[in-house]
Amino acid sequence: MDSIWVDRFPDRSLPGCLLRGRTVCCTIGKSPRHADSFANSHAAVQALLDEAYEALYTNGNSQFVVDTLGPHLEEFSNPDDLSKALEYLAMAEIGLGHYQISAAYLERLCQISPTPENYGMLARVYDSGGDLEHALANYLIYLESVDPNLTEDVRQMVQDRVDQIQAILTSFTPTPGTYSLL
Repeated sequence: MDSIWVDRFPDRSLPGCLLRGRTVCCTIGKSPRHADSFANSHAAVQALLDEAYEALYTNGNSQFVVDTLGPHLEEFSNPDDLSKALEYLAMAEIGLGHYQISAAYLERLCQISPTPENYGMLARVYDSGGDLEHALANYLIYLESVDPNLTEDVRQMVQDRVDQIQAILTSFTPTPGTYSLL
């Protein structure tokens, strides 16, 4: 077996890989190549996604996920792998309190995989980040979908939140300093 040298993972190790200085060497049955070919190996991509999943959902290490997946995002050629990477990055950014960045990853995820679940997740992120206009738009897409997982109880909770957002967005709030008290 040959090795692939990946120089984009400083001070990180991947399953089945050896750390040599600031370069990772992965034995995956391919001849040595530039790091850009890393994503073309299904085994290497899966190892990267598995490591990100574990870091995020087992260890709670959101920054590791951002540092590990972010530099390789444009190298994912399989839409399913890219969807997982975008989801992991979005969840990691939420963990770091970066709702707007998370929303950007989820917007791209919805372009690749426009499922009701993804639109619901995007709506919640916009809502949590205070972007009520975008939250409302995505909640409405979610409510209009034919999602078998959308129970009547969940549908009602989402509809209640839509009603609250609409009330907030249509209410008048005077600008401070524009009205004087007599």
